[in-house]
Amino acid sequence: ARYETARAELEVARGSLEAAKPRPEQIRQARAQLKQAQATAAAVRAQLRNFTLTAPIDGVVTARYVDPGDTAVPGTPLLTLVQPDPAVIEVTAGEREINFLKEGQEAQVLVPALGDRPFRGRVAAVSPGIEPRSGGYRLKVEVANPAGVLKSGMAAKVRLSLEKLSQRLLVPAAAVIDRGHGTVVFVVEGGKAVERAVQVEATSGGQAALQSGVQEGEQVVVRGQEFLHGGDAVRVVASGGEKP
Repeated sequence: ARYETARAELEVARGSLEAAKPRPEQIRQARAQLKQAQATAAAVRAQLRNFTLTAPIDGVVTARYVDPGDTAVPGTPLLTLVQPDPAVIEVTAGEREINFLKEGQEAQVLVPALGDRPFRGRVAAVSPGIEPRSGGYRLKVEVANPAGVLKSGMAAKVRLSLEKLSQRLLVPAAAVIDRGHGTVVFVVEGGKAVERAVQVEATSGGQAALQSGVQEGEQVVVRGQEFLHGGDAVRVVASGGEKP
């Protein structure tokens, strides 16, 4: 009798053990619920991060476009943040000058609102591509501004020294004209105007440095050349209207 009782209890225990084991579909369902809970937790964490505004730089808030309690609309600015030190001045350089400018180069910055004393700066960035609206290349010049005298929005003039060119022929910049098919000057040969294609390497102080196209000693037309065509007869006169 005791044996039969023990065997019956064993069978009951085995049945309870089998019932306690999770079934495959229960395991799959539990894993799906876990993934869903993890996704919900990640979404809540992302929303929580969006409640905190993080600035990319240290600076001063100069404008606020929303009030506490307003709804933030995607794409609408909330604040304007200015980094006063160093001050950054954006300028535009032409295609003839850009290759002679480089990062780290020293610059002089004049701010008319602050008098005639120049500020020392350096070129912090040189754009590799043209800026469509201005047709030039953007430069960023940084100036140390610990006292905060340089304010956002002030107008400034930037002076940059171009690399010195040696063994280059200089002609008046006004003599160089663009004819659509390229940049040209007109020289005088045998009393006639001859069009020469030239390559301008840089311009400064009303002069253009030519890399090719004109030889030293040749006469270059500097006035009225926009009305000339190759082969037109010309007469060389002095600036006062007298023959040389």
